[in-house]
This record gives sequence, structure tokens and C-alpha cells, in this order.
Amino acid sequence: MEKQPQNTEQLRSEIEALRGELDKIQSLFPVIITSRKDDTVVHINEIAARFFEIPIGQAMGTSNFDFWENPQDKQDFKQKLQLSGRISDFETAIYTAKRHKRYVLLSAYTTTYQQVDAYYIIITDITQKKETERALQKSQTRHQDLSTLMELMADTVPDLIWAKDLDDNYLFANRAVCEKLLMCDPGESPLGKNDLFFAQRERQRGHEHTFGEICINSDSIVKEKRSPGIFLEDGLVRGKYLMLDVHKAPMFDESGNLIGTVGAGRDVTQDIATRNELKRSEALYRLLADNVRDVIWTTDDQLHITYTTPSIEDLTGYTPEEFTNLSSEEHLTPQFRKIFRSVSRFLLKEARRNSPNTRLWEFKLYHKKGHPIWVETSTSAIYDNNGVFQGFVCVTRETTKRVHIQHELTRAKEDALSASQAKSDFLANMSHEIRTPMNGVLGMLQLLQKTSLNSEQIEYVDTALSSGTSLLKIISDILDFSKIEAGKIELEEHPFNLKPTIQSIVASFDNLVNHQEVSLETHFGRNLPARIIGDETRLRQILFNLIGNAIKFTTAGKISIHLTRVDTKNDQIQLKIEVQDSGIGIVTEKIP
Repeated sequence: MEKQPQNTEQLRSEIEALRGELDKIQSLFPVIITSRKDDTVVHINEIAARFFEIPIGQAMGTSNFDFWENPQDKQDFKQKLQLSGRISDFETAIYTAKRHKRYVLLSAYTTTYQQVDAYYIIITDITQKKETERALQKSQTRHQDLSTLMELMADTVPDLIWAKDLDDNYLFANRAVCEKLLMCDPGESPLGKNDLFFAQRERQRGHEHTFGEICINSDSIVKEKRSPGIFLEDGLVRGKYLMLDVHKAPMFDESGNLIGTVGAGRDVTQDIATRNELKRSEALYRLLADNVRDVIWTTDDQLHITYTTPSIEDLTGYTPEEFTNLSSEEHLTPQFRKIFRSVSRFLLKEARRNSPNTRLWEFKLYHKKGHPIWVETSTSAIYDNNGVFQGFVCVTRETTKRVHIQHELTRAKEDALSASQAKSDFLANMSHEIRTPMNGVLGMLQLLQKTSLNSEQIEYVDTALSSGTSLLKIISDILDFSKIEAGKIELEEHPFNLKPTIQSIVASFDNLVNHQEVSLETHFGRNLPARIIGDETRLRQILFNLIGNAIKFTTAGKISIHLTRVDTKNDQIQLKIEVQDSGIGIVTEKIP
């Protein structure tokens, strides 16, 4: 009974101490008390109000659900708190009233506050720590990505890139080093090994490897001088020649201590071969330029001469230096200076429009001694790698002899045309004189037809009149020289009797045939039309030639004329006329 006041006093003292601790917590950390029933805020201290960026009066009675970023975190928090009645350092993210995100650790326990079952929640702001961790993680990730990127870049470039320690062992080697120089096995890392290791291994495998053996020790030079250097290193790698243009530099740590070397090598094997070939080509070009008979010369983009071969002196009498210093028109004859200006404008306009067609021009210019010469020049535009016009390369050769021959041919042609015209004029003048007596002969034959004649005489007169008419037509075409020159003798189209025409032609030769030695026969095939439309005069002319030749070269035997119908196409009749004889014939090689 006597100890009860002491126990009450002790309990009161402990409660006071607890209140002091709570007051201390509330003065240092954000504290919020919420109802376990509906999550409304029943108490919030000043620090918590500032933390949530909300006035205390506005926060009171508000559901703390508004501040959680992830509703699932809220459910997990309440479930753990209800199970154990206490929770420490529950990490989550919340939003302030002004929608600022905060990372926090929540410590809480269940309690009764003003007769309300509640959660007493202490908030520790870890936003800065979280952001620092994230920044550090981001930095580490970026550093790792950068390292990966640098390695990827080093493996992508065709140049050889490496780093070595003080003992010349590899600290880093990109893919080009492994594949082009060290010949590493797939997936093999060269780190910790030196060049000698790989050279000996190559030779053990039966390969010819001599790379770098006769070169100076560039690694030692760089380390000794502690300054960068440029070296050419070469040799055989698996029997194939390799030359590298190597740039090396010493490598220092942050304290300035030498820790190794770094290097980069570019494969210049082909470049050196190309350079040597270029020198050889330049020497060959110079040899050709100095000995070629044509003149090769170049201009800039304003058509100023920049180079000419020594052969210019043989062509013009000027040395290359003298010709280069001449104005562009000074060596031309007056009539071609204006032409040259027009050609120059055309060439520049075309070249700047990127139309690099080769052109051929002919000019007349003066030799240094004063006499004129003709030249022919081809021009080709020159462009740089970007397609920008740089000038022309030209090739000039003398054409004086050819031009003179052309002039002589022109004069000969003019003389021939003049003679031809004189002949034409002569024939035109003779035309009337020839036709007049021929028309008289035909007229007399026509008058003879009207006299009393027996049947045999009538046949003779008809044949003579028909032959004379054909001869007059042929003479008219021959005398019409303008038609012959132009190839404009046209076939006529008019109806005529087919069989009588053939018979009259054959009859005109009857008196020329020795009927005791040679028989002259005419054979007509079936289905021949009585009348056809065509050129009777041309048909007579052809048959006169063929039958006349047959009679001329047949002294014995037979001459036969065959007329047959071959085919009919599109209302046209195709006839076949054959003249056969037993004469001497034609020698085989003459038949074509």
C-alpha cells in the first residue's frame, strides 16, 4: 500500500519522459497522425506541414491517400502496420500538395490519439540521398556506356589502336591489332602479352612473320624521350607484306608518372604502292609528253594556258614558255579570232553546267615564222573530286595537209559538177534535134499503115511502129538528164494487152535470127490475164535487152521466152518471164 504512490509517481515520470521524447521527435522530424478508420489526418506538426507544402488547417481532416505515389505501397504499409503494430524505415515515394515528388522512410506505430485509433507516422526525407544514389548510378552507367562506346569505336575504325605497360605488354588492343598484326585466335585477348609472344607463335605455326624485326625499337624511344614520335614499321605477317604509319606517345598517370605507351597505326601498304605507281606513271607521262608529236596542253577555269608539251615548238615555232605567255587569240588568224571567242564562251558555259562532252574544233593560226597553219583540237573538261570545274585538257594536231586536200577535192567536185552541167546543157540542146527525126520516122510508119498492105506487110509495119515508139520513150528518158541525176524515173501505170505486147517484142527480133540454126519460141502459161496495168515501156526495155543478148551470143540451138503466172497478192498479179538460150552462157565467177 505504501509503494503505490511510488509506482504511480514512477509511471507519471515515464509518461512525462515519453512525452518529452515525442516532443523532441516532433521538433526534429515531420510527424503526421492519421485515423485508422478513414485515413484522415487528425494531427500534423509544423515541420510536416512545410514538408507537404500545405497549411496545417487545410491538412487537418484530409485523407493522406492524396500524398501516396503508388497506392500499392500504401496498402503494403497499412497491412504490415496492422500485423505487427509497428514498422520502421518503410521506403516509398510521395507527392506534396504542390506535386513535388519526395522519397521518404516511414516509421510508424499504432496508438490512440484524442480517443481515436490512429497511426503515428514519423517521416524521414531521403530525397537528396536517393537523388545522389541515382546520380551516382547514372554516372557509373554512363561511364560504363562510355567505356563500351570507346571500345566499340576503337574496334570499328580500320586503324590499329593499342596501349602497353612499361614492359611493352598489351594493356589494350582493338580488333584491328588482333586481326591484322597479332593474328589472335577467335575470342583470344592479347592483354598481358607482348609482340614477341605472337611473333614466335606465328613462326611455330609455320607462318613467315618478320614484322618489326628490322625496325627501330620505337617503344623504347618514346619512353626514353617521354615525347610522341612518328615511325614507319613494316615486315611480313603470314608471308604478306604490311607497312604501318605509326604514331606513338608516352602514357602518364594523374601524378605524372610514366606508366606505358599508347599508339595508333594506319595501314599504308596500298598507299605506298599507289604512291610509287603514281611516281612511275608521272615519269611515264612526262616521257610521253616530252616525245609525243601531238600537242597536249591544259588550261585553268578561265581558259588561261597552264601547261603545254614541248611538241608545241614543232607545231608553231614557239617554245612552251613563249606559247603560254601569248594571249589566247594572238596566234589565231583574224577570221578565227571571233570564232574562238564564241567557242570559248560555249565551252565554259557547258563545262560549268557539268556537261563534260569531248569536243573537236578546227582553227587556222599563224606559225612563229608568219605562215598560216591549220590545227584540229579536242577539248575535255577537268573536274575535282567534288565535281567543281577546274579547266580543260586539250590535244592539238596539225591538219594543214588534210585541209589542202579537202580544198582540192572541193575544187575537183566543183569542176565535175560544172562539166556535168555542161553535159546536161548539151543533152538538153540535142534533145529536140534527136526527137524530131525520130518523130518523122514514126509519122511515116503511121502513114504507111493507112496504105494498102498485105497481112505480112501490116505485121512488119506494126512491129516497126511499136519498136520505134518504145525507142522514142527510152530516148526521152535518157535525154531527161535531170531525172537520171535525181533518180526520179517513175514507173507508169496504164492498161495494156499482155500477150500482144510480148509477141510484138519477139517479132521485132525475127529478122535478126538465123532461123536455119536458131529457133525463136514464145510460150505462154495458163491463167494469164488478157490485160494488165503496169509500165509497158519498161517491160519492153527489159525484154529488148534480154532477148537481144540471147540472139547476140547464140549461134545455134534455141531461144525461148516463157511467161507464167506465179501468184496473186492483194489484187496484184505476179508474173514470171524467163529468157532461155543455148548460147555460150556466163562464166561462173561473173554470175554475181
